[in-house]
Amino acid sequence: MRLDVLRQFLRHPVRAFFQQRLQVFFEAPDPDLDEGEPYVRDVLAQWQLRAELLEALRRVPDPADAEPAFRDCLERMRRRGALVAGGLGEAAARALRDSVEAAVDPYRRACEDWPQVSASTLRMESAVPDTHWTFEDTLAGWRRDGQGGWGRIVLLASHLVRGSRYRIAPMMPAWLDHLAAHAHGRSLTTVLVSPQGSVRFEPLDPDRAAGQWQALWAAWREGMRAALPVEIDAAGAWLRAGADPAPGSTARREAEASYARRVEDDLYLRRCYPDFDSLCADGGFFHWARTLYGEASQAIQPYPAAAESGT
Repeated sequence: MRLDVLRQFLRHPVRAFFQQRLQVFFEAPDPDLDEGEPYVRDVLAQWQLRAELLEALRRVPDPADAEPAFRDCLERMRRRGALVAGGLGEAAARALRDSVEAAVDPYRRACEDWPQVSASTLRMESAVPDTHWTFEDTLAGWRRDGQGGWGRIVLLASHLVRGSRYRIAPMMPAWLDHLAAHAHGRSLTTVLVSPQGSVRFEPLDPDRAAGQWQALWAAWREGMRAALPVEIDAAGAWLRAGADPAPGSTARREAEASYARRVEDDLYLRRCYPDFDSLCADGGFFHWARTLYGEASQAIQPYPAAAESGT
């Protein structure tokens, strides 16, 4: 068992039941897309090009060299036809470059906070609770600060903030890595940097991390018996608005509105939970929203902190 099993489950618990347990696929899976983004062809292409630019930033040893890396990346896009020639292409290139501008300074700051790049990997191995399976995986991308503390920096093309609100969905893979490392004995800080919003996860209490790690595997086992009544965007909206399950509460209205948008074009959700009332029957949605995403929601901290950034 590897982290991808839990990543897929947390990203879309209902779909994970169909695909992991039943081996039923209603569409060709694409593990890289952020399903909370409103994808149409042009928007998807822009997201992919933005991801390519950020990957160029990640590969430079010094973020101060971002501009040459961006220019080289944009030129490669032009040569393969991803950007049209002429004035329109130049305008598109400028707009694309501008779309990642807000990620440069937080990424540079994070690299300064954890300046030492480590080529080592963390090997993780443990029993999956109440099964005969063993969890095994490795984590790379490690850095160290001046005091020897561990850190990881994750660059994301998806926006972590929409309006003034954090989005849990694009954070969950990094949160799971953060939790898994703590559950296997390594304390660290994780920084997530995106074109809209940057956050950090601070070191976790070891016992609490171990308990949450066990809870996620227990939830996964339940989710392989039946499709759990939970959806990540609706769960994030509910947690963000105060996690009040009462009918008529702001949190419940926010979750219902979010679910209505998601279920409209999701065959897995429509098959099992065609509306928010069916999702909330017997309180299942509220229980699983807390179990799967509550710890991550509480762990979100702005980066840099307000005092550090002078705001």
